[in-house]
Amino acid sequence: MKNKPAQTASSDMYSSPDRHSTPDRHFEMIISTIERLASLAHAKIHPGARGEQTETKQNLPSPIPEECRLQWTYSKIGLVELIYSLKELGAFNNGKADLKSITQCFEYMFSIDLGNVSSSFQEILERKKGYTNITDKLREMFLKKIDSSLNS
Repeated sequence: MKNKPAQTASSDMYSSPDRHSTPDRHFEMIISTIERLASLAHAKIHPGARGEQTETKQNLPSPIPEECRLQWTYSKIGLVELIYSLKELGAFNNGKADLKSITQCFEYMFSIDLGNVSSSFQEILERKKGYTNITDKLREMFLKKIDSSLNS
């Protein structure tokens, strides 16, 4: 039987009665988690780059624990769409992260080679039916989860 992780201030926000679970709050938590992972990955790939404050080597996951290893199994173009969306949202480094750094972090986190993301973006622009397939699907699935939670 696994030990239950200690409750932290961030995990306490889920159970606080005065907090409301909204789609925006959920996406904020997702973005916060992605920012943390990206920060760790960036620090691992570029230690001390551009004089930025980076995690110390003691805080970096090396190697990544088995239970934290994730492999991206959705489409590559879906991940590219998500990366561009998060970049345009300004979700990383207060909006100052460049596309190359974000892409490298996602490639590292999800053990995937995305190739030329600019070419993938051009493919997105050439779509006949909708530019935002994965973001539309994420919204749909999240709202479905909320509905099922509220109705159970």
